[in-house]
Amino acid sequence: LALITLLAAATRGLYLAQPMLHDEAYTFIAFASRPLLAAISDYALPNNHIFHTLLVYLAYHLLGNQPWIIRLPAFVAGVAIVPLTYVTAGCFYNRKAGLLSAGLVAAAPLLIDYSANARGYTLVCALTLCAAALAAYVKDHRNGIAWALLALTCALGFYTIPIILYPAGLLVVWLALSGLFSDTSR
Repeated sequence: LALITLLAAATRGLYLAQPMLHDEAYTFIAFASRPLLAAISDYALPNNHIFHTLLVYLAYHLLGNQPWIIRLPAFVAGVAIVPLTYVTAGCFYNRKAGLLSAGLVAAAPLLIDYSANARGYTLVCALTLCAAALAAYVKDHRNGIAWALLALTCALGFYTIPIILYPAGLLVVWLALSGLFSDTSR
């Protein structure tokens, strides 16, 4: 898993210095480079992936103004998708399925591209994988902290891009049906 994750980071890192694309440049200029309160409270356009914008704002103000720095939050989330896929697949299947899934995610061209694009898509993917692993855990264990982490993960996803409604909604329906059919722990 460490080798797969390292290869995923190296592959994604090759694209960090590419010229800025329109959406990521617009997000930076219109939102992340503004004062913090304005950056995280302006949802006049769905182009502002607010939680991602907050992370870009922090990276920009702490590390400087370079394309790779502006892309750093998407890059970190894109690399994190690999071990998160392993953990999530392991929750539902086994370690072998987790390794195979992690390898496929590490090599997926679209995920490589999104990992070097200063947008919130890889962040939503990472949060979705966290939520799925937490949902699998809370289904079988009575743990208030895990429930709180599941709620926080989904909330951060909604604060990033509301499209997380689909995976979060599916997880809620799955948990409700599991409870309805007594396929849960006490």
